[in-house]
Amino acid sequence: TLRLRLVTLLALLLRNATLLDAAFCHELLMPSLIAALQQRAATERAARVRRRAAAALGEAVYYSAAVHQDHASAKPAESSGGAESSGGAWVVPEAALVALVAALREDDWQTAAYAAKTVQNVLLRCTAAREGSVADALCCAPVLAALISLL
Repeated sequence: TLRLRLVTLLALLLRNATLLDAAFCHELLMPSLIAALQQRAATERAARVRRRAAAALGEAVYYSAAVHQDHASAKPAESSGGAESSGGAWVVPEAALVALVAALREDDWQTAAYAAKTVQNVLLRCTAAREGSVADALCCAPVLAALISLL
């Protein structure tokens, strides 16, 4: 379907993106992917859309976390320009993290696997889990319990 192809294309574009606008990512892209991930139609086609939406949302969260990490770890003298001013804009919306945790509890194991891979990638990339970072937000009891339930 067109919806499946579009969300697949978004995931591929996000995987290979070199530059994304924070406002576009947080105000339009992530809410659209969250909505696609939360649709509960009981068809195989809808499950495939949810899987791809989980993958695309994971790519967007990873990109946001990586940019935020890079800006947060920049030296103060270097970040007095654009990095500091745009660094705060790359904080991942709470709704995206809530959707990822919900996807970890998804009955469809493939959707849960995409969400688990996102958690893994973010935690591997963001070695310093500073307070307020995406890695810090993912280091919590609900995420741990959801990951353990996948075993």
